[in-house]
Amino acid sequence: MTSPGGGLAQYVVVPAESAFQLPDGLALETGALVEPMATALNAVERARVPAGGSALVTGAGAVV
Repeated sequence: MTSPGGGLAQYVVVPAESAFQLPDGLALETGALVEPMATALNAVERARVPAGGSALVTGAGAVV
């Protein structure tokens, strides 16, 4: 999904099914971590790294 101004825009319009409502009382700074943490968790699960195992992470991005 793309939008004018991208994710760094002050405001952006997205379809309702692409939005996630944060619970009341959750700090916006904490809520902003939902997507990066979900991405990192998905990568770990797909890589099948065992508990105590090692992995090499390359690249520069917000999730690293």
